[in-house]
Parts: sequence; C-alpha cells; structure tokens
Amino acid sequence: MFDTEKGCGINGPGRLAARILAVNVKQKNTKKRISQIKLF
Repeated sequence: MFDTEKGCGINGPGRLAARILAVNVKQKNTKKRISQIKLF
C-alpha cells in the first residue's frame, strides 16, 4: 500500500505517486477496452 503519511497534505510525494499510478492504471484499462472494441 502507499505510505501517504510522509506526504504533506494533498500534494505530498506519496499522494502524487499514488495519483500517477492510478492514472496509469486507468489509461491501461481504457486502452484494453478500446483494443477489445476494435477486435469485435
């Protein structure tokens, strides 16, 4: 899990890393969906 205690507030390094990872996961999921739609 992410250690958000080290991050100061919303823009702390821990929160930022978690946000970037979440965005990357979302992008991968949407790319998978788009490729699946193209296949069918």
